[in-house]
Amino acid sequence: MTSARQTPTTEVSLEPALDAATAYVKKYQETLTYIVADEVYTQEIRGQVPAQPKMPRTRTLASTAFFMFVPSSREWMAIRDVMTVDGRAVADRPDIRSELQRLPAERVGALLRDYNSRFNLGRAARNFNEPTVSLLVLDPAHRQNFLFRRRGSKTAGRTTLLTVAFNERPSTSPLIRDLQLKPTLSSGELLIDTATGEVHQANLDVTIGGLRVQLSTTYARDERLGLLVPTVFRERYAQGVIDPTWMAAARSGDYELVLCHASYKNFRRFEAAARIK
Repeated sequence: MTSARQTPTTEVSLEPALDAATAYVKKYQETLTYIVADEVYTQEIRGQVPAQPKMPRTRTLASTAFFMFVPSSREWMAIRDVMTVDGRAVADRPDIRSELQRLPAERVGALLRDYNSRFNLGRAARNFNEPTVSLLVLDPAHRQNFLFRRRGSKTAGRTTLLTVAFNERPSTSPLIRDLQLKPTLSSGELLIDTATGEVHQANLDVTIGGLRVQLSTTYARDERLGLLVPTVFRERYAQGVIDPTWMAAARSGDYELVLCHASYKNFRRFEAAARIK
């Protein structure tokens, strides 16, 4: 294993690294489209007041995930074909490949989001939990709306990785809106290869109403495809008081904590000619 050593942040220039990452993301929006992976997605309700006794505390989905970027709406989509829930086959599954040939990808994605939301645990509605959503921070449509600063850097062999923190400023084109289409402000961190612009880690933190959402994606190189792919995606949804030391006080109010973990493997390109505009 190659050890990484910390280097002073003054040795690494921020703007060139951001420019390289922006160029990388622009290209990545093309290269990670028409890509399929096997996904295992687990959900766990860690705490919930008032409790929903009929709702399971854990759930595991096995799916095929279709990754794509839609240029017209400037959004990432992971269209999931859920095959099993807790080991049991899902009946009446839609034919995703046929739908992608018949309808634009964004329409298929919207339909599948609603269809698959029935498998979500917890009370919180969520429809933007895409592994690649954090990369939109570097998209030209959004980058100017963020403030970036260096958090630190490290070297591994000949590679220099820069940790960049970001905070969103108010604008007319926020990265995320709530269910009432009101803007929210995001923050987080990116781990960027300063030479190539490749993003190895992306963390996004946003509060929507009283719900705090934290998303974290780890990327690793897939030798068959020759590019970095999302391999682990973690989600944390905290509503209300979730600190265990506050449990007694929380009895008089509502709170919920849901943790999710997705892992991806067997990446490959799919041949169905999805209609992406």
